[in-house]
Amino acid sequence: MLRKKLKLSSTEDAELSEIYDVPNMSLALSNKHFNSIEPEEIPAKLLKHANGLNEKLSNLSFNKPVEYIYNPVEYAFDMYEAFIRKFCNEEKKILLLGMNPGPWGMAQTGIPFGEIKMVKEWYRIEAKINKPAIECPDRPIMGLNCHRSEISGKRLYEFFKKVSDTPENFFKNTYLYNYCPLAFMMKQNGKNITPAQLKGSVKKELEEHCNDTLLQVLSTLNTEIIIALGKYVKDQAESILRAHNIDHIQVIYLLHPSPQIPGNQNWGTKAQKSYPKKMHSSSNNVLNPNELSESEKHYMEIAFTYARDALRNQEVPVGCIFVYNNEIIAKGRNTVNETRNATRHAEMNCIDDVIAYCDEKSIESKDVFENVSIYVTVEPCIMCAAALYNLKIKQILFGCRNDRFGGQTVFDVSTVLNPVTDVKGGYRADEAMALLKEFYKGTNPSAPPSKVKIKSIDTKLV
Repeated sequence: MLRKKLKLSSTEDAELSEIYDVPNMSLALSNKHFNSIEPEEIPAKLLKHANGLNEKLSNLSFNKPVEYIYNPVEYAFDMYEAFIRKFCNEEKKILLLGMNPGPWGMAQTGIPFGEIKMVKEWYRIEAKINKPAIECPDRPIMGLNCHRSEISGKRLYEFFKKVSDTPENFFKNTYLYNYCPLAFMMKQNGKNITPAQLKGSVKKELEEHCNDTLLQVLSTLNTEIIIALGKYVKDQAESILRAHNIDHIQVIYLLHPSPQIPGNQNWGTKAQKSYPKKMHSSSNNVLNPNELSESEKHYMEIAFTYARDALRNQEVPVGCIFVYNNEIIAKGRNTVNETRNATRHAEMNCIDDVIAYCDEKSIESKDVFENVSIYVTVEPCIMCAAALYNLKIKQILFGCRNDRFGGQTVFDVSTVLNPVTDVKGGYRADEAMALLKEFYKGTNPSAPPSKVKIKSIDTKLV
């Protein structure tokens, strides 16, 4: 077995040897985990990148105030591997980039931002977790039995659940990765030391190794967007891309979810605005009828009432209502044929009604739209989706997909506008689609005469 040492300075190493009766501060690094891995697999490549980084970092010596060093990628390797194999079996367009393990998150579970409850209940990952060679008395490794909760991880996972419902949905296009696998702690109270707070040449060496590995990860995953959680990793990511003349990867800065960061209240809301919806799995967010409240089901029923009314009046059968503070403030259907105006879709009619409502109440329409939930029988078309995203509508719940003009299905408008709107569909989809099929069986009464010339064919026998 290959063993390497993660070292403090020689003097400090000797002192700790006396205290803990060990030859020096060490973390075992083993290649045993990689013997049976096929080299072409993405999980295998990521694990090999991690192993290579561990070996390089094991040769570094850290001075005070660093007293303890944890590498959860090593002692909780089984958890780290399980996370990769469960959620990273293919290329990922988004890399969510953290800095290094927190004492009550990844240091306990081996998973980046691995808040205990979420790892057990949301990820549903359980595997063997060992202990570091030398353990900080104030930061003991309890693994999944740890009763402390890391606030940063908790905030991040609450955000995950809000935008994607399931981890499978979230990680469809995203991989979560920490820039540095090491956790550094001071002797006094085990206070955390970040890579950004390290001093001297060892900081430069650590960054060189971490930068090289990050570049390997980006290449393996064919990443297009880096979401940098914090200024330090943002600067490191941008530095790497500049140094290698990489211009096809976008870096988006997002405040780290740590409560110690100034101005970090309402982190989840800020994160949702920054996160690129074009890459997360909004197109896969299917409404589960069991998750809808009775009032939400009632709202959808009202929307279907308007859709059926549209069909009776020879309009494309789409019904829609806007709900604000549990009050229906706009409702309607398509009136394109009635008005002979191609923009008079149900959603556009409701937008006009909301503006009128705000004028009557003397309130700002902007504030109202940002807190509106829309219930519509069919996925909004490209035109309506763009309008709703620009208004920063809170959420859209629709019935069936719009295979002809859908703002997700035909052209994903979110790739252009990067909206904050939460969009889910699939509720009573068969019923909504049946109404559309019924309409398209007939002829649109307002459709213009066909201009296609039909060439006559002489069938006379000669």
